[in-house]
Amino acid sequence: MRANELGKTMVILHVALLALATLPLARRQTTVQADHAVMVLHFLAFLMVQATPVPPVLYALLMLRTALDLGGLRASLSTVPFLVGLVGTHFVYRLVQFMIAFGSVVI
Repeated sequence: MRANELGKTMVILHVALLALATLPLARRQTTVQADHAVMVLHFLAFLMVQATPVPPVLYALLMLRTALDLGGLRASLSTVPFLVGLVGTHFVYRLVQFMIAFGSVVI
């Protein structure tokens, strides 16, 4: 597998894992998995570019409030689990990336 194909696949894996981790944050019936995937993809793009002076924690709070239509208090309380989910899925992402890279060297 070429490096650019691996990178695209890994970003899709990271988005899917974090989108699944954000499902419990919004228990509304109108929110679908695609909404979570778009929200997560938007947040990861913000982290990659970060061309604004807004800190990621504040951006996550504003994103959760607007994208999932949460109230101010609920968005504030959901920011910490969202960021914990981000860190957790990032560790899984890096572990899978290491296993693929290590497997291609050994073989």
